[in-house]
Amino acid sequence: MAATVSLMSLSPVDHTMKCVSSPVTSMSSQSTAESGSESHAFVTLVMKSDKYMAGALVLAQSLRNNRTNSSLVCMITHDISVRAAKVLKKWYDFVWTVPYIRQRCVTFKTRRQRDLYEDWIEESFTKWNCLNHEMFGRFDKVLFIDADMMVANNCDHQLFGLDPPAMTFSLPWAKPYCPHGIDNPYGELRHGITVDVDLIKRGFHTFLGIGSLVLVRPDQRVFNQMLKLLRNQMFFGSKECFSGFDEQLICATYVSLNQSFRHIHQCYNWSVSKWEWLSIAGEGDTHPKIVHFYGDQKPWYSSRNFQWSDTIEWWTIADQIIASDDSTRRFFELQF
Repeated sequence: MAATVSLMSLSPVDHTMKCVSSPVTSMSSQSTAESGSESHAFVTLVMKSDKYMAGALVLAQSLRNNRTNSSLVCMITHDISVRAAKVLKKWYDFVWTVPYIRQRCVTFKTRRQRDLYEDWIEESFTKWNCLNHEMFGRFDKVLFIDADMMVANNCDHQLFGLDPPAMTFSLPWAKPYCPHGIDNPYGELRHGITVDVDLIKRGFHTFLGIGSLVLVRPDQRVFNQMLKLLRNQMFFGSKECFSGFDEQLICATYVSLNQSFRHIHQCYNWSVSKWEWLSIAGEGDTHPKIVHFYGDQKPWYSSRNFQWSDTIEWWTIADQIIASDDSTRRFFELQF
């Protein structure tokens, strides 16, 4: 049987393995990118199928509605339909085809985890193509954002103003937000505060940063180090850590390079319905700026008559998209 290597046992090594990508630039990118900042970009990913197309379109429109000054990039894999790629090019400044980053992972502890993640967890590392300087080097900072998120306020300054890397080192299922929850080594953190390497190492025994919203600087050395950490293990991941394997990998990469993180406050990475998670001292604003429809209850699987305000807002943006381009309708009507 293959042994699982500890995530924290690997030291930094100069690594030259490269992941070559093929950029497919939007036909409208020249005009749209000129109005955005080439130094910053929001980056998302649609992979495996057209299943997340509805989410990716609403994400882009929500950013446009809130007048982002940053470029919008959508990474896609080769198995996305030609029709979907064509539509994405209308909403994103750049649509780039990226290779899968795959690795076998350890078995999940619970049936619920297997049901939610087993179909795609071995490809979840694909999102970290955004570290690849060969593709993303035109940007000084990129903010990876999951395609099942919706932006409610312009957050460009608050997020791109941080020093990368940055993640949310807090969980709604951890103490003190959940009295009988996971042990929390970080305490209550203010937005932008430094989370040092020693503290993150402790997190490998509980939980790490959330991978749905991650600020990085494209860097070939970091990208190659990440690939080396991943390939050095026959089965990647630690069952001791509550965080996903993609989150474990990005944190292990920077820790191996002795690089600390900045904390992104949870109001910029709010999990739907977790209101108690926003009640943190020192922030002064408990209004969610970015909403994450985590888990398997996505808005595009829900009725338009669903009464949660966040889902209603999501469908309002979806209707705005459909009204402006009827070719998008099928992505909101497909039942997966």
